[in-house]
Amino acid sequence: MDPDLDVLVEWDDHSQNVVILKDLVIEDGSELKKGARVRMWWIDKTWWNGTVITFEGEVESDSDDDLPLSHILKKTRTSCEELINLEKGLEEYDDDRGEDYMPSSDSEHSSAVFEPNCCRRLNCKREIFASCPQCLTMMCHDHFIEECTLCKTQSVSTTVEEGKITNKEPENYIIDGEPRVHVEIIEAPSPKKSRRALVKEGRNKGLPYASEKSGNFVPARNQLGDRCNSASCERRGLSCKSLTENRRSVILKAYYDMPSLAEKRRWLTTHVVVTAPFRTTVHQDVRSRKSRTLHYYLPGETGELVQICRMMFLATTGISERQIRTALQKMTTEGVMDDEKRGGRHALVKERDNLIRELCKIHINRFPRTESHYCRATSRFEYLSGDLTVSKMYEMFRKDTGRIDISLATYYRVFKGMKLKFVRLKKDMCGLCEVFRTSGEEEKKRLEDKYMGHIAEKNAVRKLKEMIKSADDPSHILASFDLQQLIYLPKSNRCEVFYKRRLSNYNFTVCNIKDKKVQCYLWHEGIAARGANEIASHVHNFLHKSDTIGVKGVSFFADGCSGQNKNSILPAMLLKFVQTSTYIQEITLYFF
Repeated sequence: MDPDLDVLVEWDDHSQNVVILKDLVIEDGSELKKGARVRMWWIDKTWWNGTVITFEGEVESDSDDDLPLSHILKKTRTSCEELINLEKGLEEYDDDRGEDYMPSSDSEHSSAVFEPNCCRRLNCKREIFASCPQCLTMMCHDHFIEECTLCKTQSVSTTVEEGKITNKEPENYIIDGEPRVHVEIIEAPSPKKSRRALVKEGRNKGLPYASEKSGNFVPARNQLGDRCNSASCERRGLSCKSLTENRRSVILKAYYDMPSLAEKRRWLTTHVVVTAPFRTTVHQDVRSRKSRTLHYYLPGETGELVQICRMMFLATTGISERQIRTALQKMTTEGVMDDEKRGGRHALVKERDNLIRELCKIHINRFPRTESHYCRATSRFEYLSGDLTVSKMYEMFRKDTGRIDISLATYYRVFKGMKLKFVRLKKDMCGLCEVFRTSGEEEKKRLEDKYMGHIAEKNAVRKLKEMIKSADDPSHILASFDLQQLIYLPKSNRCEVFYKRRLSNYNFTVCNIKDKKVQCYLWHEGIAARGANEIASHVHNFLHKSDTIGVKGVSFFADGCSGQNKNSILPAMLLKFVQTSTYIQEITLYFF
């Protein structure tokens, strides 16, 4: 089979996405078929296991957007000529038979004029509001809120109550796509460190830093000081000379590699021994205040502790005598080091912080989300509706909870740690550009000549457009046309509407590049599709209007979509129009 064959897989976490065949491993070496068990290697060095639902060639389309409601209603496609004369035909039709009339035969019923914008209930001419959720029958508002006579389904009322238009709830922000199976979200730590954290890190590691409060520069301490060369140390039996410079460097590095101040203090208390003074002095009947003697030890070459003098100990560790006194003061009589009581968060404050974060998470989780459509295997981000912002979500949070003590910064911090983003519309990209952008180095080298030629053609067409635009010829029109984003109707703030199949509306625009005037052609999927016939009809209408004002030449720029623009139907219409027009003598169509 083709290694680039598209395969729809349902993973064991109940999510679905389309992957290519060459990325899959079929278990047991069997052939690709529905229900086959497959695996896919993921970027985090794990296997994703799933089941094949279908693959390319088994289905005609994998998108609901490609299925007009006219096909669901078993309606034949409307031709260009019928589309142009549709409004006239609808005005001439007049049915005086009453709502209770029942056709006597199928032939009589089929001969009735089809009204695509009217309710499908018998003899009802009201405008379509929505479709039945079960049988997809298009109905007006009155019939929609009643029980469907075809499938006996009770529809939910979607009447928008007065005063409710601005009361949006998080669940109203529906987003297209498949949600990821819920997993426990762990807040990601911030990659940036605050100034206080940087100062603390520099102090613990013995690096140079500027004091947070005073701004004074503190030099580095992770450097060896001068060693002790006193002859009195040797007479007292101390082993200062036995420590080599290399050994001192190892001890210094090990000391400053300890991650916290508490661990450093514990290390000091194990290498400084406190004993009673050997002797005390008495001066004028006043006994000396000395109450203890400190003995300093460091590990020697073999790891055994050797006694050294105070100067050697301080010079090797790069600390002051005050730090030793502080560490000894925090040691209890039971030999346990007291916890650090400065800074941090008390238990009650921590409990309050956890409650605030949980409230924010619960509110954020109310918004519908979907996973990335194109990079599911390499991205753990989920996406919210593009109509949202963090500020808008925070205002809804304050309104719902009444918690004015929780700031926007706190809400944003929780949101940022939940790996969420907002959907943003992206520009269209042709197939060759997308393949080249996502290919590896070897594939890019193979496609480089073709891609560079494609870019050269694109630049040439743009230069040609600028040249035509700069020409001062009032009898010549330069225009571009394209289909815009789908418009889903009806739009309402009531959440019930978002659970129904909404009506797709098409917006075809023709822009006169010279005078910036735009003509929009709007229709819904119940009237016609969005294929070559419909596009040709709208372009014909634009040309007809231009011909009536004496235009002699028209240049069109359009994309190369074969289903709408780059086909035989549109050029045939242009040729026919030139032959029958009054003033227009030349029509040129350029493809980007």
